[in-house]
Amino acid sequence: MDEITRQIFAAQRVIEDVYTYYAREACPCAFPRFRQLVGFRDEDYGTGPVACFEQQHMVFLATRSDSSIGTRGVFQPIGEWESVADSKKRLLRCTTCGSDWIVEYTQYSINLSREFMILGTISPIRAQQIGLAPEPQVPLVAGIHGPSVCALEKCRAFFRSATENEMYEYLTAKRQGINDFTTFDLNVDTPPDD
Repeated sequence: MDEITRQIFAAQRVIEDVYTYYAREACPCAFPRFRQLVGFRDEDYGTGPVACFEQQHMVFLATRSDSSIGTRGVFQPIGEWESVADSKKRLLRCTTCGSDWIVEYTQYSINLSREFMILGTISPIRAQQIGLAPEPQVPLVAGIHGPSVCALEKCRAFFRSATENEMYEYLTAKRQGINDFTTFDLNVDTPPDD
């Protein structure tokens, strides 16, 4: 197995473990670093097209059920896909805490597509924030890919190469003083981040 294939399989395993952890501890919405990963957009770096493997797999797990690995997507669609420029958008709602999200899908070519998720504008995040605040760079095992070396270089500010363990620890880190029992109050505004 070549190194790129090994990294992709390793990243896939880690993301599946992280997603399972999120579902067990609360929901993905409770982790600001989840929002950081699924919210990566190449246009924020003035370039494109670029996609992030770990992001794509996390969005896949969060929005779809996959019985082969025992996951259930916690973000359910509200309404139909809407075409916007060269992309499609859809409103989603977390079935655990009720937070609204927007998922956007763009097919750049037969070899490159990307999906990202951002918080919707209807309501604030409703989950109690138990994860640590994001750092400037996400540790990734497989990382970003795209047809242009220049585009990839511009997006490198988003991530750093890491081991599987480093990526798992970063994405699952909890704030100090947070216990394993999290409650959700759907009538409360967003709690302050650290």
